[in-house]
Amino acid sequence: MDAYTHPGSRRLAVVYIAAFALITVAALVVYYLYTWARVGYGAAVLVLILTLVMGPAMDGRLERVL
Repeated sequence: MDAYTHPGSRRLAVVYIAAFALITVAALVVYYLYTWARVGYGAAVLVLILTLVMGPAMDGRLERVL
């Protein structure tokens, strides 16, 4: 059982995955349109922040449910 599949934290997992996908697609589109290599670094920082915030939130939700 993990934070992605347990019903107690599934909603947060969906938000995390959707935000990750949105950041990835936006970075690819901006890179394709403007060929800014730095957009990859910016996307990496955003994904890191997202992971550092959402990971503990999903774990906390899972702990409360169990």
